[in-house]
Amino acid sequence: GIFTTFDVGHVASTSKDSITLSDLHIEMPSVEHGAAAILYIVEWLIHMLECVTYEGPWPKLPVFTELKYLQSIGLPTLSRDPQYIASCLTRSS
Repeated sequence: GIFTTFDVGHVASTSKDSITLSDLHIEMPSVEHGAAAILYIVEWLIHMLECVTYEGPWPKLPVFTELKYLQSIGLPTLSRDPQYIASCLTRSS
């Protein structure tokens, strides 16, 4: 996979909450089963984006053909599950 860390500079934050959003599914022609994207938010600021394949190596030149959200049952869909987002917000720490 790949990851990138974001430098948003010095921003005063009164929150120490962290959230991890891991419901994004990525379709790529060169990866049979697709990939996942995980967004890490620390102190309410974007911290890091990680992309990983479910199986096999990350392609040298990835081409994203479709982005979908994973529902609680694990199937990709075009709409985000509001219960998933609510659960991320309530368990942030």
